[in-house]
Amino acid sequence: MVQHALMLLAGLIILAAVYGGLGVTPFPAAWFLFLAPLLFTALNAAWIAVAAGVLMYGMARNRPGLMAAPPVFFACWCAASIVDRTMVASSADPVLFRRDVPADLRELRSLTVVGNGSSRGYARLLADGTIDQYVQATEAGTGGPGLIRMTRLAEVQQCSSGDMRASDSLQAAGRIDQCLRTTTIDAIPDGLVVRMTLQQAYGCCAEGTISIRRNGEETVAATWRSERRRVLSYVPLFGPVGDGPTPATSLWKGGAGGPWQVVWAGKPGFSETDLAAAVYGIDWNAPLDIVQVDNAELARRAAEISKGPNHDAALDLALELQRRNYTGDDVLGIVASKIEWAFSGSNVERKASEFFRHLRPLEKARFVDLILDRIQDPSIGSDNLHTEFGFNTSFETAQSERALRIFEQRNDLKVWQYEQALRIAQDGRIRFAPDEFAAEQDRRFAFLRQDASPAFVRRTLAFGQVYFRPRDHQRDYFGSQLDRVPDAMIEEFLRAVGWFHSYDETTTTEATRRLRDRAAIRIAAVIDAKLRRDLQDRFRLDLNR
Repeated sequence: MVQHALMLLAGLIILAAVYGGLGVTPFPAAWFLFLAPLLFTALNAAWIAVAAGVLMYGMARNRPGLMAAPPVFFACWCAASIVDRTMVASSADPVLFRRDVPADLRELRSLTVVGNGSSRGYARLLADGTIDQYVQATEAGTGGPGLIRMTRLAEVQQCSSGDMRASDSLQAAGRIDQCLRTTTIDAIPDGLVVRMTLQQAYGCCAEGTISIRRNGEETVAATWRSERRRVLSYVPLFGPVGDGPTPATSLWKGGAGGPWQVVWAGKPGFSETDLAAAVYGIDWNAPLDIVQVDNAELARRAAEISKGPNHDAALDLALELQRRNYTGDDVLGIVASKIEWAFSGSNVERKASEFFRHLRPLEKARFVDLILDRIQDPSIGSDNLHTEFGFNTSFETAQSERALRIFEQRNDLKVWQYEQALRIAQDGRIRFAPDEFAAEQDRRFAFLRQDASPAFVRRTLAFGQVYFRPRDHQRDYFGSQLDRVPDAMIEEFLRAVGWFHSYDETTTTEATRRLRDRAAIRIAAVIDAKLRRDLQDRFRLDLNR
C-alpha cells in the first residue's frame, strides 16, 4: 500500500511539474497576438500526451499508483477550483449582487449618459415621449466632460438631410414625420445623469452611478458595482484567461481558458446604457415599435422611405405589411425598388428573398414583372452593383423569355441589369446539374460570340457573375476580345472571364495561361500610369502561374 501511495505521489509530482513547466514556457508576445489558438492547442496536446503517457505506463507496468495519478490530479484540481470559487462567493461585497433603482427617477425628462460609448436606444425614449432630451457627454482627458451633444425629437420641417440620415431607427418604425436632431451644448443640463468608472485590473471593479442633477450639482441616487476575480479553471488546461474572445463568466460557470478563469464575483458587468435602461424599464437595444397607423398609410410611408438610402427600413416595413397580409402593388414596388442592392450576403438580398418566399403565386408573378420593368431603365443604379436575387430560383417561362430578350436586345443597360436579366432567364433547377448548367452556359456564350454591340463588355461581366465557372474555350475567346475592354473595366473583366482558375480545376490550363499572356499585353497599353501599375501589381504573371 505504501508503495502504491509513493507511486501516486511520484505521478502527481511529475504531472504538476510538467503542467507548471508548460505554463511558464516563454513565447514572444507577437506569437500570442497572431498564433494564440495554435499555441494553446500545442500546449494542451503536449499536456494531454504526458498525462495519457503516465496512465498507460502505469497500466503497462501494473502500477496502480501511476494509473491513478492523472484522474486524481484532475479531481484535485477541480476540487481546488470549487474551493477557490466558494471563497470568492463568501468574500464578495453584497453590493455586487444589487441592482437597485429608485422608481421615481423615471419621472425625470432629461437623460445624460457620460461615457465614450454610444447607443441608439435613446430613440425609443424620445419617440415614446418618456424623455424630452437625450445628452451624450464624452469624458475629457482631465476627467471633466468633453464634447456634449443633445438630441431631441423634431418635426420633419425642421430637419436637415444630416438629421434625417441619423434617424434610421425612426424610419424603421415608420416615423417619417420626425427626426432626431442633435446639437452641441456647453454644459450638462439638469436631470438624470449616468456615468461609469472603469478599472481593468482583476480583483477591482466597475462602478456606475445614477445621479440627479439640479442647478449644476449632482446627488447620487443609486450605485451599481461589478467586480472581476481570477479563479482556477475547473479543468487543468491552457487557454486565454479572459476578455477578448473569452470574456468573464458567472462565478460557477466553466470557461474555455486555463489554468485561470476570470469570473464575476457578483452580478455581471454592465454599461452606461444598462443603467439608463434600468431606470426607464426598457430594452435599450430593442427596435422601436411600428407606428400605429393603418396598412395603407404604413405602405405610403414605406414607399417614401424607399426613395432614400435607408434600404433596411423600407424592407422591414414591407415585411411587416406582408405579415399583416397586405401585399398590394405598392408594397411589391417597395421591395422591387431595392433589387439592385441585392448582392450576395447583403441585408437587401436576404430580406427580398424572404419577402419573395412568402408571396402567393400571382403576387410572385407581379413582383417579377416589376423587377423586369426596373431593369429596363438604364438610369437606375451603376456598373459597380451586383444583384443576386433569384439565386437557385426558377421563374415562369414567359418571364424568363422576357428577361432573355432584355439581355440580348437592350444595348444601353448597366451590368447589374444584365445580370438580373440573366438570373431571371436562368433555370434555377440546373444549378447543381453540371451537364445542363454547362449546356445553358454555352447557349449564353454563343450569343456573346456574336455580340458586336457596345454592350458586349457589360454583358460579359454579367455572364461571369451568373455562370461563375468559365471554361477554356470561353477564356480563349474572351482573351481575344481584350482590346474591346475600356481601361477602367479591365480588372473586373479579367476576374469575370477566368484569370483565376475555377475551384474544380486542379491546375492552371493552357487557355488560362494564354489569357494571362494576352492580358499582360493589354495592361501594358493602359494609358493612365497609376492604373497601369495597379493592374500590373494585381495581375502579376509570376504570382499566378
